[in-house]
Amino acid sequence: MGTERDQTSFEQADKYTTANGQTGNGRSGDEAAALPRTAVLIDRRASRVEPVERILKQLQVTVVGKTGSRNHALQLVSERNSKVLIEVEEATPEHDSISWLRTAQERVPQLTAIAISTTDGSARVVPRPERTGHPEVLADTKRLDEVLADRIAGMKKANRTTHPTISVVIPTLNEADNLPLLFPRLPPDLHEVLLVDGASDDGTVEVARQLYPRIRTMTQAGSGKGEALRMGFEAATGDIIVMLDADGSTDPSEIPAFVGALCSGADFAKGSRFLQGAGTEDMPLHRRLGNGVFVFLVRLLFGGRYSDLCYGYNAFWKDILPVLQLDSDGFEIETAMNIRALRARLRVVEVASFEYNRLHGAAKLRTVADGWRVLKTIFKERLPRFQTKGDWPAADREFLG
Repeated sequence: MGTERDQTSFEQADKYTTANGQTGNGRSGDEAAALPRTAVLIDRRASRVEPVERILKQLQVTVVGKTGSRNHALQLVSERNSKVLIEVEEATPEHDSISWLRTAQERVPQLTAIAISTTDGSARVVPRPERTGHPEVLADTKRLDEVLADRIAGMKKANRTTHPTISVVIPTLNEADNLPLLFPRLPPDLHEVLLVDGASDDGTVEVARQLYPRIRTMTQAGSGKGEALRMGFEAATGDIIVMLDADGSTDPSEIPAFVGALCSGADFAKGSRFLQGAGTEDMPLHRRLGNGVFVFLVRLLFGGRYSDLCYGYNAFWKDILPVLQLDSDGFEIETAMNIRALRARLRVVEVASFEYNRLHGAAKLRTVADGWRVLKTIFKERLPRFQTKGDWPAADREFLG
């Protein structure tokens, strides 16, 4: 692809882009930005397009055109009001490819143009026409899903409301005795409360419905806190998602503090038990030491200034979910979220929070087993996404983790 020398005509783009910035379907640029993200792929080898499509599908980006011709690709972008143009190459993107993608951006408003290499997984995002300089090299090991998710989240952040709706996600497993003490403390102006139950046999779901008639209940397909949270996140319809434990250890009255941090500009608000005004009743010495070691490792390997790591009281704008790409099933999901927020360069704010003892029942956390899962998660997130310069199927496996 990089050696192709198309003398591309932009007549098709001019036909569909008017002087007042409207697209061919009559929508203004601002209206088009709010549409679902779409992409056109350029590659002469269809076998290399398929894995890119799978990544785009995970990000809810619809592929509206595939072609091996730059001329045809530009026509598809204009006709179908595409928001992303991706050129797939065998080697590192060359100047010819970058120059052509830059010209395409000049003709099609709000287009994100990306050149990716199937050899080493590098991705280059072409600067906007109003900007100058060399194409931004994100990283040799930057994943395509991270590149696109970052751009998509950036678009959504510009449209965040100043009066967000709040969804609270509560994973449960035999917590019927704790709910009567938890639900009365929920703020009255919540958009929704989602309870994701792990097949409780003590009437947890029935108790929840009696206490909070508007509650949305779900039964998780598998097991583990991480899977329950992921199900709740995907089902949530609020602008902001708050994670809350059902055992009474996290205080619902602190929710406004988390929401306030997000409304003040944060993307991700994470609770910390080790800030001024915070604390915990439920951390014996061995767990405190373990958490301290994990915090040190994350600071060493990923940077940032986290004071706490293994705490499940967090809140975030739902539009960052594509960036986090959550896939954990157990308690380690909290660690994965915190690390991926750092890696994605999200604005993270720690909120002072007090952790109380569990009200009733036995704790689900297994100190050694879950601690080992957290440690593995930290090192897994640190490993390079591309170990070798393999062929495209091998690179695809690395893209998908």
